[in-house]
Amino acid sequence: MDEKMVASMDSVMEDEIRRGWRIKTLPDGIIEALEEAREMDESSPVFRRVRFTKLTAKKKRLINDHVIDRYHQDLQNKNLLSSAQLRRINIERGEWSEEEDREIEELTETTQKMMQDLYSRGVDDREEWLNGRNEAETLVHDILAEGKKEEKGEKLLFKPAKREQLLSIFDRWVAFELSMQEVYDAAYAEDQGAGDVYKSSKDLQFLGDNLPLAAQEALMEIEDVRDNIQMYYDCLKLRNELMTVQIKQARMLQDSVEQRRDQAQELAQLYYCTETVDDQNKTVGPLAPTFEEAWDLPDEVTQWMLIELYLFFDGNTDTAETREFLEQWGFIPAPREIETEDSSPESEESPEEPSSNSDSSPSEPTPADSSALSTPTT
Repeated sequence: MDEKMVASMDSVMEDEIRRGWRIKTLPDGIIEALEEAREMDESSPVFRRVRFTKLTAKKKRLINDHVIDRYHQDLQNKNLLSSAQLRRINIERGEWSEEEDREIEELTETTQKMMQDLYSRGVDDREEWLNGRNEAETLVHDILAEGKKEEKGEKLLFKPAKREQLLSIFDRWVAFELSMQEVYDAAYAEDQGAGDVYKSSKDLQFLGDNLPLAAQEALMEIEDVRDNIQMYYDCLKLRNELMTVQIKQARMLQDSVEQRRDQAQELAQLYYCTETVDDQNKTVGPLAPTFEEAWDLPDEVTQWMLIELYLFFDGNTDTAETREFLEQWGFIPAPREIETEDSSPESEESPEEPSSNSDSSPSEPTPADSSALSTPTT
C-alpha cells in the first residue's frame, strides 16, 4: 500500500472517529429485498440510506433492557436449552463430536498463523508475486534459448540435446503443483531416478547445477513465489474447512438461550445505532416504528446492516480494498448479484484475483451464515 493510499485511509478513519457516524447507501439487492417485503406488507419500510452511530450510555441502557428482558424470559422457558445442553444432546445423538470441537480450535490456530505468515510475505501484493515469477520464467527461457553463460562473459551455446533436456525439465518443474503429485509420479519419477515419487527439489537441483548464475537467481525467485502461492491457497482451503465446521456448530446452537440473547443484542444494537436518512443525509427516522417491528425486516437486509455496523464499530476503513480483502478471506459475504435480462454470460476464463490491502491482520470473524456479532468495546 503506497503512502498516498495510507494517508487517504487514515484521513477517512480520523474523520469518522471525530464525527462518530458513517452513512451507507444500501446496495440494489438489499433495496430490492425491502421492496419485495413492501409488496407483501404495505407497512413494511423501504429506505435507501442509513447512518450508523456510536454507542452512548443511554443506548447501552436501552439495549440492555431488551436483552435482559428476553434472556430472563428464555431462562424460565423449560423448552429452551442452553448451548451446553444442546451440545451434549447432539453428541449423544451423533450429530456433533468432541473431535469437531478440537477441529475448530486447531483450524483456527493454524489459519491465524498462516495468515500472519502471509502478511509478512506481502500477501497484499500478490500481483507483484505473479509478475515477478513471470519475469523470472521469461529470463530462464531466454537464457536457454540463447544458450549463453553470462557469468563467464562469453557465449557458450548448450548443445541442442542438453538445451532440450533443460527446457523440458524446467517446464515440468515450473508447472508442478502438489495437486499434480500422482500424475508427476507416473510421468517423471522414473526419469529422475528417484524411485516411485517425483521430487520437485531434485529437478530444481539439476537446473541449478546446469544453468548460469542469473538463471539460478531466477529459479530461487520462482520457488519463493510458488511457496507463497501454495501457502495462500492452502490457507484458503483450511479457512473453508473451518467455516464449514463453524457453520454446522452455529446451526446446532442457533436456538439456545445464549444465541437468542445474542440475537436480541445484535438487533437492539442495530436498532438504536442506526437511523434512516434521505439523500441530503437528514434523519428520516428509525429502521422501524418500534424495536419489536424491527424483527420483521427481511433477513438479508438485517444481515447486511449488521455487517456494516460491525465494520463501523470495529474501525475498519470503508474502502474497496478493505472489502475485497474481507470478502476474499470469508470475513464478510460477497454482495449478492442481481440477474437482469441484459446480464452478459460469465466468461469461461478465470477472473483475475482481486488485490487487497490491509494494515493489520484482522481478528477471527464470525462465519457468514451465523448472525453472531460481537459487542463492540468503547
